[in-house]
Amino acid sequence: MDFFSKLFNEIKIFHIRNKSVMFDYDLAEYYQVSRKSLINSVKKNIERFPDDFMFILNQEEYQTWKSIIKKQYNQKNSYQEYYLFTAEGAGQLSFILQSEVAVETSLKIIKSVNKSGLFDVLKFK
Repeated sequence: MDFFSKLFNEIKIFHIRNKSVMFDYDLAEYYQVSRKSLINSVKKNIERFPDDFMFILNQEEYQTWKSIIKKQYNQKNSYQEYYLFTAEGAGQLSFILQSEVAVETSLKIIKSVNKSGLFDVLKFK
């Protein structure tokens, strides 16, 4: 199975704050970096991530999504900061992660998401 097919079948998009977003855990996996590295890179370049590109799940939202987060990401602890990225934010990651894999992955994510219309169609609650 090629990357596009695999990504299309496995992409996890959620609808939170009236935005279609992907969790930092999934993007770290797609970009082949640790979640910690991804978040540190975002924090160092926070000016590249306005609210319509990325936001942090607040505690109230966490309570709503807790069961999905625990199941999806095997998280057993209490609230932690979860970074959520729109399609634009996911694409912006390639600029700050600065690797060939990041650039290739970003292009594939954006093309597959735009082609499929996933960010416009899928809405999970």
